[in-house]
Amino acid sequence: MNSLFLKIKERLNNKSGETMVEVIVAFTVLSIMMLLFAQGLAWATNTEARATNTRNDADKAMIDLQDKLAGVNTEPGSPLPGVQIDRYVFQVDGHNYVVYIND
Repeated sequence: MNSLFLKIKERLNNKSGETMVEVIVAFTVLSIMMLLFAQGLAWATNTEARATNTRNDADKAMIDLQDKLAGVNTEPGSPLPGVQIDRYVFQVDGHNYVVYIND
């Protein structure tokens, strides 16, 4: 029984452990790491949003280009009078594209 009290007394008198300065330093380092992670996450989210906007703008520009190309030279016949030119019409996404080939 006496040895049990002796062990408890040794444990209570043990001065090893973390100091307040060590805890504050560890908390500060953890806070900095969390701040860097949050900033990286915000940067990735903003970059993804800009990429989506750019992709949507590029899609709209392609649709506008297809509309303009589909409206040019859709009349049958040769673009050069008196010259035999083969004419091919391709339909892509509801737009007609006319290709002339002179052999």
